This record gives sequence, C-alpha cells and structure tokens, in this order.
Amino acid sequence: MKKKPRAEFDYRFDKNNEIMLVRWKDNNICTIATNHDSHEPLGTVKRWYTEKKEKVDVHISHAFQNYNKSMGGVDELEQSISLYRISIHDGVEHVPEKLPTRVRCFICHIRGRWGCKKCKKTLCIEKSYFANFYS
Repeated sequence: MKKKPRAEFDYRFDKNNEIMLVRWKDNNICTIATNHDSHEPLGTVKRWYTEKKEKVDVHISHAFQNYNKSMGGVDELEQSISLYRISIHDGVEHVPEKLPTRVRCFICHIRGRWGCKKCKKTLCIEKSYFANFYS
C-alpha cells in the first residue's frame, strides 16, 4: 500500500467471524476493522495536494466516513487521559470530559470547558488543576 497513490483502499472480509478489514491510504496507511459497516458507498473528502497546490476531492470508504463522523469525543478523551495521569478513587476513574458550555473552574474561577465525568467538578486542564486535584 505504501507505493500506491493517495486515496487507494483495499478490503478483506472474514466470512467465519464476519469481520471486514479496510485499509485506506491518506497521509499514512489507516486500517479499520468492523463487523457492522461496509466499504461502499464511496464518499469524497477534500485533501491537500502539494503538487497541484490545491485541495482535491478523493474517494473514501464508507467505514472511514462513519468513523470520522463519530470519533471526536473519543479522541479528545483519550488525548486528555494520555496527557494527564489521573488516579483512581473508589474504583471509578476521574476523567476529563469536554462540556457543551463554558463553566467556571472550581479552583481559579476562570471559565473553561473541561469537567470531571465522575463528580462533575469543572477544573482547568491547561493549568494542571485537574491532574493535581485528583492525584
């Protein structure tokens, strides 16, 4: 796949386990395994081409479209967890979650969008109040 041009994809279906693997070449090779989605119908996304110095429409598999549509919250949560070591109290993790509106921080009272998923306290992530409060 490394030698193929951008937006090429390939898929394989395991009939025994009913799992489909789809590989798509974007900037890097991306792989998705799914048991409920298909590679068709193909969609289009805009990607920057340095040779043409403009954005061009390229084809994308349906499985990748669905993943990209619903990945936002999961990626932000995983990024927050990887950036800040969060201890576990009472067997339940205190993990940051992005709030729909801005709320004042419990410590510094500056308005922010991050709060604890377990206890609903709003704490600044940028100033490490969240990590320090739960460590």
